[in-house]
Amino acid sequence: MVAAKKKVVVPTCTTSTYFVNGLTITPDGLYSTADLAYFLKIHRRTLEAWRRTASMPSLRWVRVGRRVRYRGNDILHFLEDSASPPKAKRRRR
Repeated sequence: MVAAKKKVVVPTCTTSTYFVNGLTITPDGLYSTADLAYFLKIHRRTLEAWRRTASMPSLRWVRVGRRVRYRGNDILHFLEDSASPPKAKRRRR
């Protein structure tokens, strides 16, 4: 009897693009550290520290030659994962 092969599903983001400060993040793009730092409004050294210490494992990166790039789909997943859930309304007594 041959076991059925499992289908590998690569998650895709529900949001197709983000547009902030003139920079558009699309799922199929590759972005530099400077681009992502500008988009997230943080210093590029913060991203470098996150990479070095692996303190943000949900923000994955790839090395293209000697350069570090972030995939657009990974950025969008990071944004969805780090979004805070809406607060529940308190009921008055």
